[in-house]
Amino acid sequence: MLRLGSVHLKWRRDSRTADDSVFTEHKLPDIRVELPPLTVSLECPPYAILGDPFTYYIKITNQTHLLQEVKFSLSDSQSFVMSGPHSSSVAVLPKADHILAYKLVPLASGSLQLPKVTLTSVRYSAVFQSSADASSIFAYPSKPCFKIVDEGDNKAETVEAT
Repeated sequence: MLRLGSVHLKWRRDSRTADDSVFTEHKLPDIRVELPPLTVSLECPPYAILGDPFTYYIKITNQTHLLQEVKFSLSDSQSFVMSGPHSSSVAVLPKADHILAYKLVPLASGSLQLPKVTLTSVRYSAVFQSSADASSIFAYPSKPCFKIVDEGDNKAETVEAT
């Protein structure tokens, strides 16, 4: 239960005198807040390298005391070669995580759209679809190399990204 408290209002009628002020208190109703039964998180590295495989994780968390069946599908993407099933269903144990892992290989460089993920909870008929804005990755044509300059010593050091 979430107790919201009350609202205190001071108001007056449309009149010329200042003594017409009225104080009113309204108690706001208590609200019952529930946790979402399932949560989904998508995880991938901050960048990719053209032709090098990386792992794309889909983590499904069951926050209920019931076994949850989840149907999922990943759309094809012209920017990647992907390993694993494109659609299936999984059973997620109570109070547990289920992780789907896919190997993706970028076929182009630049900002790439990751495969679109759609998950459907069979019990709740709730659907999750990944947004286009939140599911993109930048693919470098080769392994990036950065120069770090120490301003105190005026020395440049080359660091290769790992």
